[in-house]
Amino acid sequence: MRANRKGQSGSNAGIVLVVITVLIIIYIMFLPPADREDLLSGGTGTGGHGTTSGGGTVGVAPKTGIILQENPGKIYAQKEDGDEFEMSSFTISTSTLGDVIKSKTSLFIKSSAFEEKPETIDFSINPDLSDNLILSFNVDEGLGRLTVTLNGKTVYVGEIEQGNSPPIYLDKDDLDTSNTLRFSVSGPGVAFWRSNEYVLRDIKITGDITDTKGSYASQTINLDAKDLQNLKSARLRYLAECKEEEVRGFDVRINGYKLFSGIPDCAVYSYLSINPEQLLDGRNEFEFELETGRVLIDRLQLEVKYDSPDYPTYYFDMANDFFVNKQEEGYCGKVDGQCPANCGADEDKDCCFERRDNYWCDIETPNLNDRCVSFVNDCERCASGYEDRYDKPPKVCVDEDKDLPPYCGDDTDGYCPAGCSKYYDKDCCFEAGEENFWCNDVPQAGITSVCEESIENEECDDCPDGYVNQDGKHPQCTTTIDDSDLQSSLKDIYKVELGLRFPNDDQKRIGMFINGLKIGINTARESITRDISQYVEEGTNSIEIQPEDDVSITELRVTVK
Repeated sequence: MRANRKGQSGSNAGIVLVVITVLIIIYIMFLPPADREDLLSGGTGTGGHGTTSGGGTVGVAPKTGIILQENPGKIYAQKEDGDEFEMSSFTISTSTLGDVIKSKTSLFIKSSAFEEKPETIDFSINPDLSDNLILSFNVDEGLGRLTVTLNGKTVYVGEIEQGNSPPIYLDKDDLDTSNTLRFSVSGPGVAFWRSNEYVLRDIKITGDITDTKGSYASQTINLDAKDLQNLKSARLRYLAECKEEEVRGFDVRINGYKLFSGIPDCAVYSYLSINPEQLLDGRNEFEFELETGRVLIDRLQLEVKYDSPDYPTYYFDMANDFFVNKQEEGYCGKVDGQCPANCGADEDKDCCFERRDNYWCDIETPNLNDRCVSFVNDCERCASGYEDRYDKPPKVCVDEDKDLPPYCGDDTDGYCPAGCSKYYDKDCCFEAGEENFWCNDVPQAGITSVCEESIENEECDDCPDGYVNQDGKHPQCTTTIDDSDLQSSLKDIYKVELGLRFPNDDQKRIGMFINGLKIGINTARESITRDISQYVEEGTNSIEIQPEDDVSITELRVTVK
């Protein structure tokens, strides 16, 4: 009996084990494919939102799905290096005219042994705007010494016969805003029975009065957050037309902050530095005030300079299981974002710009080691013009303060210098033909392919950054990036998509730089996707957003399919 019970117990346990195994198999079969792979592989797949981790297990497919999801929001298009805000010309001036400051018809002044009767005249002026003040009057009757005081200080003492008085000058140093003239006559002395008297008529105080109604002017400029973003420096420029010997007390202010006070530099440009913190988001007021004289303020301009923009950049990881073995690296001298091993800075533009502050010359220079330089002291050594990693010329070659001529190779100034080749300067290229196309870097076909009258489909890949016309548009052709130029190649079974969503259907023009390689976005749609499979690499990848116009992006996502 015990043996039978033991066998029965073992049989029941086996049945339970079989049932559990069957249930587990059914459960695994009904799991989503990605979860089933993750479970069977021990959780070694990659994926999920945000930044993913690299790695993976050989022979096991990595996890697909959304690997990056962000909400960039409002992004401002940064001007290249600066901006200029023009203001209207105007004149500030003062005028000085002779005028009667105070007058009185008559005064009676008396002094006796028993009575003293002086008279006063009160008047108000601005001492800073008044000059050459004179007191005058007529004497109808007069006996004794007449005394006149100004604010308690004697300005005249003497006997005046009938007729016109001599001019009595009032010293400017004795004047105040409110003033009192006092007239009195000396007493009769021992002849106590007699009185000394004066009868004055047509009493007048005259002088030169400066009219300051036109001595003040202001100009305003409205700035917004975009204008103030990455602001490095600012200055006010103007030309003052005046005569230095005729002007006095010239003040310039910005939003209440004093920029200058003194005698203006007439007939030359003046530059006043402005602290960027003194500029406001919104209305900015520039005030000009003159004490005396006349000044024409011409060619008034606010100049601002910007730091290099800090565009939003996002990162995501790609596991090495998504890729095949690395392909052959680019060759030395090719503009492809790579600096091949054993390639010098004077041989390859990418090697030159491994140091961020270097300057590069697109063509070979006469002297050795002059093609890639850390500073420029001779602008003529590079016939096509030195430029930095942002295609901007060295400041020493385009310094406005030194009144330098247009620099051949400066693609930002809008000028084609005399004798400059259309292959060296973008402006010369478009001056040679309005329909021409321009390449920022020397194409694989050589310097004579920098400026082309037309672009064939097979030539689109010649320019590393892509040919553009005078309107900044690329030629109508389809191009792809050669996988051999990349460090590694995505497996054919995978596809990586960049998705963008916008809050409106306004026109959007954006440069999306995937690992430094540009994808142009030009759309009015509210959402868009782009295949970026040929741009991604093993490990960490970057996406930098550089809008050509202000743009709002509600969602950015990268999806592996």
